[in-house]
Amino acid sequence: QLPYLWRTTADYYCEEKPNSYHADQIYRQLERLSKMATTMDAYIANSWYECFGRSSWHHVRRILTALEKIINESYDRIFSTYSATQSTEWSALHAGFVAKIKPTLMSTLKEVEVLLQVCFRSAFDGELSEVEEIAIKKVSAELRSREAEFAKSFKEARRSVLGHHSDHAKNEQCIRDLHAEHVFGLHFSSFVRAVSDFADDLVKQRHDPNHFPKVTEIPTIQSLWDRSVLMDPDHFNWSLRAFTSILAGFVIGGFGFSDLFNPYDA
Repeated sequence: QLPYLWRTTADYYCEEKPNSYHADQIYRQLERLSKMATTMDAYIANSWYECFGRSSWHHVRRILTALEKIINESYDRIFSTYSATQSTEWSALHAGFVAKIKPTLMSTLKEVEVLLQVCFRSAFDGELSEVEEIAIKKVSAELRSREAEFAKSFKEARRSVLGHHSDHAKNEQCIRDLHAEHVFGLHFSSFVRAVSDFADDLVKQRHDPNHFPKVTEIPTIQSLWDRSVLMDPDHFNWSLRAFTSILAGFVIGGFGFSDLFNPYDA
């Protein structure tokens, strides 16, 4: 779902003219991604009972939590990229600009898809073998190389279409004529780096089972006796007064109090 959405967005940006049909595709795919992202956290939190105490399955929950972060960030990035194109038409520089960056953009996008597939197949059984680690490292290194080529081609394309103007004039023209293209390039590069970092974290998780942060668990009945809450200065005074009041009630009920309450008088 995630690579497919980025590919749809890339295809849309590489067109010579904005295509309303493809823009609608992006919007509908964003809607589906949003629904998936908003329910993923609850599914991960409620899946603890399915793990049966197996550490490898709990590792999968940690990996899914890290993946959820990438999905939420990607949603924000694609939505802001999509929004940047809704209030403007492509500039006269757009066609020449995207023609120069499209080859490296598509090769980078393809490598992202490969890396995510390798990561999913390798890590989502809760264990990472040495062979799988080597494969992830290899594809991750290739992706970083492709992303560097994309960044280089982006700068060269900008230099080519803007001509030999002064730096101040180039900045003004970038803001005016290549704003949407820069928004897309920034967010796409950030997404690629996030996927590369995720792959690196998977490798580190193999050697350090606690590398990924723990999953935030749903409060259970045990949380009623949570010491960190009961012994907190703000809660300790209330807990002590509540306990003293309950104990005094039992004592008065058992032994009575002067002529007001008889012993064992409910």
